[in-house]
Parts: sequence; structure tokens; C-alpha cells
Amino acid sequence: MKASRQTFDRPKNNLRTSLTMSTETITEHYWSRPRELDLTRFNEFINHARRICEASPYAIRNDGGEGEPVLTSELLAINGDEANEDHGEAFIIERVIASDVEVDEEGQYHDYCNCYGRPYDTVVRAILIALARDFPEARIWSQTDARGWVRAHHLYAQALLGRGLTETDRDRYFAHFKAGGELTADLLTVEDIQHP
Repeated sequence: MKASRQTFDRPKNNLRTSLTMSTETITEHYWSRPRELDLTRFNEFINHARRICEASPYAIRNDGGEGEPVLTSELLAINGDEANEDHGEAFIIERVIASDVEVDEEGQYHDYCNCYGRPYDTVVRAILIALARDFPEARIWSQTDARGWVRAHHLYAQALLGRGLTETDRDRYFAHFKAGGELTADLLTVEDIQHP
């Protein structure tokens, strides 16, 4: 199933979420971005997304939950594996949004994906981290738990740096969230976690 095209409240910074330390599974992720994303940077983003999918311990499929993920110079379309009942809503990012699709007053297009707590959620979150880093003009926010973002950042670091988060990195995340902190751009730029 394809993600719905709706408008949501836009966050003030690059990344925002209401995170808790609970075990409740809430995995709705939201993003906004300009109608058109730069082709060169989108190709870099697709390369990062491909590496994240390849590093994932979970089977990542196309938007229908079957076959190979769609990772082209114009489209990212992934889902979990339908055969393993690990699929939910498709996670789709188009390079160019059609002119007849609604954008907000600042020209930002808004979309979301609900992963329903399925394992491919970690991959979606890691790719959203890549989106926020590759396109500073994009915004992501989420209704989710802190542990899921730690797992996603760990996968992101494994895929793009060849190593996961250190224990110090993980401790920093959990201390921040336990104190009631939000996921911010600063928190996602954990020292020495940068694109290669």
C-alpha cells in the first residue's frame, strides 16, 4: 500500500519527535521536503539508502513487499517482506513531486509512513536519518520510542562507516531521552558519526 499524501504540522528544526522510554510500539514517521530534490544529492541519498538496505538484517523489498527494493535516480520505494508478514505501509520518497500535489505555504511537501512496529521500521528510520543529512532543507519527525532511533542510528553507522554506535554513543542517546529530550539534529550528529 502506498503512503497517503497529507499535510502535517511542520517541525521547526531538521528533526523533531516525541520520544519516550516506553515499550509501546508507535512507528509513524513524518517528513517534509521541497517539491524537487537536487538530482546529484538525490543520487548520493539513494546510494546511502542502498547501503543501509544491504546492511540490514531484515529482508527489504519493493513498495508492495515483494521483489527488490526500488532505488533509482528518481524514486525510493521500499517495504518489509510480505512473505514473512513483515510489511506495512510503503516508504516512498520521490525526487520530484508532481505539480498537482499539494504543498504548504513554504513549498514543502509532507508525507508519512506507518511501519506498524515491523522490523523494516529500523531501515526506514535509518534512511530518514540519511534524508535529513543529505537534504538539510528536509524535516523529519516521529511518534516513536528512543530505542528504535538508537537501533536506526546504529544501522546507519554500520552501513556508512563500517561500524555501529559505540557504547558511549548509545549511553548519550538514552541519557538524553530519559531526561525528556527530543530527537534533534545535534543529537543525530553524534561526534564522529558522519558520512564517509
